[in-house]
Amino acid sequence: MTTGGTILDEIIVHKRAELEAAQKAVPEARLRELVAERAIYSDFEEAVGKTNALGVNLIAEIKKASPSKGVFRADFDPATIAREYEAGGADAISVLTDERFFQGSLAHLRQVYESGVTLPLLRKDFTTSAYHVLEAAAHGADAVLLIAAVLDREEIEAFAALADELHLNAVLEVYNETELAAAVESPCRIIQINNRDLKTFEVDLGVTRRLAPQVPDGRIIISASGFDSAKAVQAAREAGAHAVLVGESLMRGGDPQATLRALRGAP
Repeated sequence: MTTGGTILDEIIVHKRAELEAAQKAVPEARLRELVAERAIYSDFEEAVGKTNALGVNLIAEIKKASPSKGVFRADFDPATIAREYEAGGADAISVLTDERFFQGSLAHLRQVYESGVTLPLLRKDFTTSAYHVLEAAAHGADAVLLIAAVLDREEIEAFAALADELHLNAVLEVYNETELAAAVESPCRIIQINNRDLKTFEVDLGVTRRLAPQVPDGRIIISASGFDSAKAVQAAREAGAHAVLVGESLMRGGDPQATLRALRGAP
């Protein structure tokens, strides 16, 4: 699919260009060895889709920076942040691993995996190859993000099948009705509605209110981006979201545990 000559287009062009270097540095055979050595997996689908007496499930994101907002947190230690999120009652953790645009790293994912937290981990990145799915499994992810705006139907099906083979959940992200239609036809059981337009990086919580009611029963809905208050979280829940993904407000706040409690509406 085309991405319109935007920031997203630039990201995907770079992601595909860096793939060759990554494959030379760590051959696919080595990734498969790492996957074979892995002993611990957590159930991301169950964590984000369960009925939660405290309200909607919260996915807390570890993200150092963004192209539009710059660095969020100077004292950036992924393992420490992950432990703060778990102590604060998060249900799952998302780790943004893109290096050039978000200052992330697969090393961040590995650090969280080895930190002692028991929450399931989502590798959030711009997946364009089966190699990226293997990287996710090799470095500790329990789920991998697929973005409908940059993948065709065959790629979505192939990457989702590989994720399942590797004991990962595939999370398919959509932004509009066309992408949602493709998601509904895909094998992905988890649909993430991004309130952020990846072409402009503008956020509109109305995207979830519009799309969530159109998701068929039996799918798990995650609403991502724009959550800075309990009111916003509650609105997503009322629209039909089973979970919300929160990043910037947690990364900017000085007390992630207090922020998580506030997002749930707790005193």
